[in-house]
Formats: sequence, C-alpha cells, structure tokens
Amino acid sequence: MHLTSLLHAGFHKKSLLQALATLTENAASPPVGLILGAGFEDQPNLIDQLENHYTLLGNNAQTVALSKDPAHLLALLKDKGIPHPLTTLTKPQNPEGWIEKRIGGSGGIHICPCSPSEQTSPKKHVDTSPKRYFQRTEIGIPLSVSGVVSSQSFAIGICRQWCSPTSNWPYRFGGIVSPVNVNPDTEARMIDVAVELTRALGLKGFVSFDFLATKNDVLFLEVNPRPSAALDILDDKNGQMFKAHLAACKGQDPTAIITPSSEHKEPTKPARSQAIAYLYADQGQLEIPEDFHWPSWSCDRPMTGTRIKRYRPLVTVTAKAENDIAAENLCRKRLGELERMLYGPGK
Repeated sequence: MHLTSLLHAGFHKKSLLQALATLTENAASPPVGLILGAGFEDQPNLIDQLENHYTLLGNNAQTVALSKDPAHLLALLKDKGIPHPLTTLTKPQNPEGWIEKRIGGSGGIHICPCSPSEQTSPKKHVDTSPKRYFQRTEIGIPLSVSGVVSSQSFAIGICRQWCSPTSNWPYRFGGIVSPVNVNPDTEARMIDVAVELTRALGLKGFVSFDFLATKNDVLFLEVNPRPSAALDILDDKNGQMFKAHLAACKGQDPTAIITPSSEHKEPTKPARSQAIAYLYADQGQLEIPEDFHWPSWSCDRPMTGTRIKRYRPLVTVTAKAENDIAAENLCRKRLGELERMLYGPGK
C-alpha cells in the first residue's frame, strides 16, 4: 500500500488515515492497537487524531510534544542539573561551531551546520523548516540508553550509533550496535538521567535517550519517545522487548516479561554484539531487479520492481560479532558488498 511521504518530513495525514482505514476495514479481526515509529514527533496534532480512532500503544500526543519541545526540555534539564550542549532557540550571531535541528526531526537528516545568514541559499535535500533550534557542537561518542520504561520499572540496554554522512546530510543515521564497552560511571550517569526524565515526562513503552560521551562529561542530547532502530538489536528471537513495550503501554510491569540482571532491571546482555546499518540509494535511483538474491544478513527488503529514489533508505544489513567494533566493521563491509550487488562492481 502506497503512502505519500517525504523523507525529511514524514507522512502526509490524508494518505496515512486512508491507509489505516483500509487496513482496518480489510482486517480479519479488529486491530489491537497502533504503534508509531519515526516521523510523527513533529506532528502531535496527527498523533492526537490517530488516538481518537485507534488504541495508541505508545506515548500520547502531549507527552511526545513535551519530549520534543526544546524550551520545555531546556527548563527541565536546568532544573534537574543534567549536563547538555549549549542550546538556544534563537540563531547565534556567530554560527561557527553550531548546528541547527528541526524540532521533532528524526534520522539525522534534519540536522545541518548553522548557516551564516538567513539569506544563504539552502542546499538541495536540506530541511529548511522554520521550526528549528540551535546547539553548540561537541566532540564525543554518540551513545543511547534504549529500552522499555514505565513509571516504576525499566528494561534497558546501552547502544552506540554512527552516521552515514553526505555533503548535505552530515549527521544522517548510519547504524547502531549493542552491547558496547562503556565506562561504568558513564553508563550509570546515563541511566540515572534516563530514569529522571522518564518520570518527569511521564514516558512509557520503548524509548531512547541520546547522549554524547565527551572527554570530560556525558551530555544529554534528546529523547525519542517511541520505538527506534535500537529495538532491532535489543530484542530477542521471541520478541520479549516488543512484548514488554506492549505491557508498559497497557500499564503493566515490563520487567515481568524481561528477566532483570541488575538493580536497574537491565535485561541479560547477549554474549555477542548485534548491529544494524542502513544502505541508502546514494548511487542513484534504483529499481529492484527480478529474482535478486538477497543475502541472509539483510532485512527490510523491498519487493521486486520497487523503485527507490536516490538517497532513500534501501535495505537494512545486520551483523553479529564478538564486540561492538567488530560488529560495526562487519556491517560496513556488508553495506559495500550489497551496494555492489545492486549497482554493479564499478560503484
């Protein structure tokens, strides 16, 4: 079923509502509920409309709006004494060393270097929405606390992300891996912040808290109040993390499903690191050839004949290895291999 959407701005309301109505009408039984992924954080009114028609298995419109409102978050971070990069709602006079982000954006393509002036012509593919805020750049390792939360309990894991940059999208999401080798003090501080913000914002279900581990500090960046790519690497073959998400959204204890292994009720870590990475159609528009043999380590595969526009996500690759560095390297190797299979050896 085709849904009208934009890579940088998410779904169009009309086509989404029509698609959901069609799915509901043709379903063999009434839908259990609706789980929203990326692309809705900047549309709380749409979330509110969806909640009027379906059981929303996730955070409601008000919670999402507060979680993505930089003014509200800044006040909360100041009140709680949570370290974060210097952030402002107004454009700095000297933009050097600053980035700008679209409020409610996701996937990293809403982030770009702060332009010198309002008159500067925007580059192609760069989101120019006026609903933006500004953040001082810092050097560090991007980490996240991701997992299922509720008012009383937490089932979480520590992840590390990396970017797949282009000239226009220097912060585009590339991949994610877990578990990672993190300093125990860094891990404890991130978890403490996640617990504090969960309670302050009233979050529930699968969420992610993004951080930057710098040389001297751990800086909070943002919260994603919905299931993210981390779910793919934190869940097991039985879908325990997903089941815990459903339990938390229904007001139940998610840790009753996931066996805790620490006082923070973190699930038992797998013996090896798991990673996923996105292959983008950066080499140009592509039509999936007939009888293409997808590798076993690929998923989210488009159907034969599907036309993928340039720069769109094409497919996901997966990898498991003895540690997070090896898993990331294997993902990168497989991205190159699959790109050559699809575009030809010259690419």
